[in-house]
Amino acid sequence: MVIVAHSLGGLLTRAALARPSFARYPVKVSHVVMLGTPNQGATLAGLLGPLARAAVTASANDLTPARARQVGPVPAVVQFGVIAGGQSTTLGLNPLLAGDDDGVVKVAETRAANMDDHLTLPLSHSALISDAQAITNVRRFLQTGRFRPPRTS
Repeated sequence: MVIVAHSLGGLLTRAALARPSFARYPVKVSHVVMLGTPNQGATLAGLLGPLARAAVTASANDLTPARARQVGPVPAVVQFGVIAGGQSTTLGLNPLLAGDDDGVVKVAETRAANMDDHLTLPLSHSALISDAQAITNVRRFLQTGRFRPPRTS
C-alpha cells in the first residue's frame, strides 16, 4: 500500500505509522508521499490564538509546532518523501511568514526525520494536490523512491 497525504493528512499518517502496532498491520505500507505537510508544525497555526484556531477549524490545533513535535516519525522501513510548495527564494507567498512558504506552510516546516527525498515546487498549498508537476513527481517517487530522475552521464 502507498499513502499520499496533504497537509494535516500527513501528520495523521505519521501518527498512525509511528504506533507500535504498525509492524503488525496486515497490509504493509511501502511508500508515503506528503504534500505540504507541516512536519515541524505550522508557524501560522501557532500565530493564531486558541479561539481563532477553533473558529478556523478544530484541527488547526493539531498543526501547531508543539503538537507536531509529539507525533512520531515515519518508520525507516517505509520509503518517505515530502513535496513542499514554495518559490525557492527568501520570500514566500505569505508576508506573515519568514522565509519561503506555500502561503500556509513554510518549506522548512515540511522537513521530517527519515525522509528519503524532499522537493520544493513553485506551488501554493492548495495547488499541491492537483498540479500536473506535483502529480508527476508523486508518481516518480512511488516508482523509484526519488523525486528527481537519475542523472545520466
